[in-house]
Amino acid sequence: MPRVSASGLNMFYEMTGDGPPLLLIPGLTADHTGWMLQVPAFIAAGYRCIAIDNRDVGQTDESPIERYTIRDMSDDTAALLDHLEAGPVHVIGYSMGGMIAAEMALNHPGRVKSLTLCVTDAGQDPLIPAWLSSMMLLRPKCDTREFCQVLVPWLFSPGFLAQPVAVEAIVDAFVANPFPQTVNGFIRQCHAILTHDVRGRLGSIAVPTHIVAAEADIILPPRNSRFLAEGIRGSRLTVLPQVGHAACWENAGVLNDAVLSFLNEVSQKVEAVH
Repeated sequence: MPRVSASGLNMFYEMTGDGPPLLLIPGLTADHTGWMLQVPAFIAAGYRCIAIDNRDVGQTDESPIERYTIRDMSDDTAALLDHLEAGPVHVIGYSMGGMIAAEMALNHPGRVKSLTLCVTDAGQDPLIPAWLSSMMLLRPKCDTREFCQVLVPWLFSPGFLAQPVAVEAIVDAFVANPFPQTVNGFIRQCHAILTHDVRGRLGSIAVPTHIVAAEADIILPPRNSRFLAEGIRGSRLTVLPQVGHAACWENAGVLNDAVLSFLNEVSQKVEAVH
């Protein structure tokens, strides 16, 4: 599998499909496999998917420094795109990945064709540091399965949690990952999220932007997405009904349709200009 040197790290990526490049940035504790229910749909729609592992997760190196920022992670990603000579690209970020994507649009605008920010935050919600602090306390006390079981009630809607077979399948898949995140890697990613604050810079995002919220999300509820939509001129806001934070797994079809509708609209506008 391909790994490239970027920002002093060996970064893993998986590139599949043909067509316009579509960069997929995962969230906290997730690697590129977090997009497994999106990639086939995006490839079928004619996009070339570049799914990455952020620093401190999956097959990308652990961070050489103990404290880094979301902006540092966006620089990692931009360096990977430089190596691939890919760009500008459509960028989709999920949760923490959405924070990284926003920093890319702000600091590497020439690399970004469009921006899709899924269930994410500008840095304004006091719930986030409180939640992260509790997770950082729990993570060293749990093995991988136990910690996944801790996370599940935060990630899914009540309707999904009422399906024990589906819940157990999610836990099993998490535990089966041959490249589990280390405890220190998780804590370092949490600290990076705690540095995130783009509230005063949202007006500088100039690319077509789609913000996707999940109606039953209790980690980053729709109010966080509305804040982003109000701050990014001309952005579109979509609220997915009856799904939790992990909408990409809970109801992949609804999320995929919303994302592709926006991407296709952007592509049509570009073609009309040319």
